[in-house]
Amino acid sequence: MKYPPFFDLIGPVQLRDPLAEVLGAMEGGVMQIGYLDVVRLAGHSCPTVAGAFLMARKGLAALYGDALPVRGEIAVKLQQPIGEGVTGVIANVLSLYHWSDRPGWVSWACRPLRPTKFIEF
Repeated sequence: MKYPPFFDLIGPVQLRDPLAEVLGAMEGGVMQIGYLDVVRLAGHSCPTVAGAFLMARKGLAALYGDALPVRGEIAVKLQQPIGEGVTGVIANVLSLYHWSDRPGWVSWACRPLRPTKFIEF
């Protein structure tokens, strides 16, 4: 698949997914999510998709520092409803990193753990 070379200049996010480890999908449950992965999920690259990816990186760095983020410990709350403006696009990108069963919070279908870290945008 051809894509712009700058996609590779944007560093990936590395995290651990305990469910992926249990199911043997990723060695040690460690995975990398790159900008190309996010573009594939969204179906396009635009300032909103890029901004959501960069917000996720920044938020995870703020929560975890140098430690490896753990998928399933993270919940994200967006101020606007999913159908308003670009909130749905942002929620789609952020769904790669977290889950939540809280009303009004962006949800991810697989819920291996209870979240212990929260980001509000």
